[in-house]
This record gives sequence, C-alpha cells and structure tokens, in this order.
Amino acid sequence: MPLAIFIAEVRFHLVDSIGKKIKVVEAIATATGLKNVTGQHIRAEEIRNKKFDLVVSRAVAPLGQLWKWAKPLLLPGKKDVVIADEEGLPIPHGLICLKGGDLAQEIADSGCRPRMMEIYELFRREYFREKYILYLPL
Repeated sequence: MPLAIFIAEVRFHLVDSIGKKIKVVEAIATATGLKNVTGQHIRAEEIRNKKFDLVVSRAVAPLGQLWKWAKPLLLPGKKDVVIADEEGLPIPHGLICLKGGDLAQEIADSGCRPRMMEIYELFRREYFREKYILYLPL
C-alpha cells in the first residue's frame, strides 16, 4: 500500500493467501480513493494468465523460492518499466524483495546474484539495521 500511494502512476495487484489481508487492502484502497490497487485472495504460485513488470515481496520464503514463484509472473521481452534507478535509468523486469539478517548463505543457496541495497543507508533508524532490498532482474 505505501508503494501504491508513493508511486501513483503505477498499478499494483496485491495478492495474499490470507483473505482478511486482502479485504483490508481493498477497504483501504476504497477509503483512500486509491485507483491503482487491486487485490486477490490467492497464493502467488497459483496465479495464472497474468503477467507483471515487477514482483515485489516481503520475506515470505527463501530467495531461491521467491525467484521460482516470481519468474513465471514477469512479462517476457520487455526491458524496462516506469520506475527508474538512482541514475534515472529504467529498471528491467524482475523481483524486488525485502529481507533481513545475514543473507550470505541464503543468497549462495539460491544460485541467484541479487543487487542488494541496505535500507539503513536510506532510513537511519536502528530498526532498519540488517534489512535489505534485493533486486533480481529477469
């Protein structure tokens, strides 16, 4: 929801296996007038016939599993989206996820090579120490 508020020109399709969470998302979107949010009560790995520019996730599974679920959901062929990196360059389709702790073993086990950004560098609060945004391009 914060991303949908912050990046109003991007459409967000939020999914969760817990129906109550999706009902809350839909109620918040309606109450705040957010037109760029839809919700669906489903597990990500069960989604069929929908493709997305980016898949954004919190730490709900190991990185390798998140990538396995995300990859089939990404639009093939397209190389950029409407958001850009710190230099203003388009970000290619991929997975963006929030992870915490020592990630060295998890990353090694995944076989992936994500780009990592330490959240503490952006938000200097103790809560954000050892929390990272990982990005895997398609």
